[in-house]
Amino acid sequence: MEELHFQPEHHHYERTASREHHHLACLNCGRIAEFESRHIEGLRQDIGRLHGFKITGSEINFTGYCDLCQN
Repeated sequence: MEELHFQPEHHHYERTASREHHHLACLNCGRIAEFESRHIEGLRQDIGRLHGFKITGSEINFTGYCDLCQN
């Protein structure tokens, strides 16, 4: 199990992932949605090349408001 912290009072638990994925976290209701994107690999390569850094993993969490909380 892996514990993720999105806000001081909001902890999210999930099984340790077998593949890399990222999260969208709603600031109102606390809903967590997982996502993958083909663009992240290109971003990782660009940033690694720019800084001379070999990136082996990433953790990206976007915060905002889910479709239900926007209404």
